[in-house]
Amino acid sequence: MTRYNPKTSQTAQKALTDEISRLTGIGPKRAQFFMAKGIHTVRDLLYFFPSRYEDRRKVIPISDIRPGEQALVWGSVQGGGEERLGRRRKKVFKIEIGDGTGTLQILWFNYTPARLWKLARTGKGLAVYGRVRVFGRSLQMIHPEVEETECPRSGFLRPIYPGVKGLSQKIVRNAAEHAVGGWLDLVADPVPPLFIERLKLPKLPAAIQSLHIPPRECDLQELNDHVSKYHNRIRFDRFLGVVMAVLLKRHERSGGTRREPYRLPPDFLERFQANLSFDLTLDQVKAIRQICGDLEKGLAMMRLLQGDVGCGKTVVAAAAAYAAILNGQQAALMAPTQILARQHFVFFSNLPEPLGFKPVFL
Repeated sequence: MTRYNPKTSQTAQKALTDEISRLTGIGPKRAQFFMAKGIHTVRDLLYFFPSRYEDRRKVIPISDIRPGEQALVWGSVQGGGEERLGRRRKKVFKIEIGDGTGTLQILWFNYTPARLWKLARTGKGLAVYGRVRVFGRSLQMIHPEVEETECPRSGFLRPIYPGVKGLSQKIVRNAAEHAVGGWLDLVADPVPPLFIERLKLPKLPAAIQSLHIPPRECDLQELNDHVSKYHNRIRFDRFLGVVMAVLLKRHERSGGTRREPYRLPPDFLERFQANLSFDLTLDQVKAIRQICGDLEKGLAMMRLLQGDVGCGKTVVAAAAAYAAILNGQQAALMAPTQILARQHFVFFSNLPEPLGFKPVFL
């Protein structure tokens, strides 16, 4: 049977949209668990980033570990076996390891005896990672991660992914590493190299890889706060996508004439101002001119007029409506609440008669 290779797919797009079951170790059942989490394709998994990271860069001597903190410890087994605790005589499996600087007790309350008896062989080397506590005079870890190894192994930051029901962290982590190893070079960077250099951004494939497999020199706090340069690159791309979608929508809306262009007199703004009992601000004048410019082109607008409460946004809307009146058209103003709608109705009803407003409350 020929092994599947994403790099021989017809196109990069096709490979990145391969089903999650293409990954080694992900059969139909595990694929269902991923899909229940919204992860259907390899691309989905590449963008399924860890929620936090654990520091496995340094093995801590037992004498230096602090209660309440998580630590990576290596030691050889001094002894172990099942014990009964408390009045109910509840079973617990305890293994004690030592590294020459001290001893650490490892406890399991829910366990498979056969596996733990295998780990409890005297002299076996174990690397354990977990939160340290003090019980009496003993240092303990409860249900830590355990790896059999005859020598201390450190030097990495371990990613912890959001929970995927039915799958362990190890399965999710291995799948993500496989996706990075086999599919990452098919990810196209949408940002031109010139802008990447100018904005001092990491390249997109490098950012994705570094979030799944962080370089040893990464700042742990920045990673866990999601403010690393790799997180910022992903955040930049998402924002870029939103901006491009808005620009595309604006282009589609303004791509053709939807109505006859308005014809406005050269002194339109002066006429409107002359019927007001107050002077328009410079910002109001600027906004009215931009809106009227679009009206005279006959193109559909998509604008946001932003301002504090009471700054005069309604007057700008009135100017746009006045432009419609001069061209024999009607204007509609929508409000989110009935109270606000009535306030607008009163405002337009009180505008001077020469402006030609005849408001109706719907």
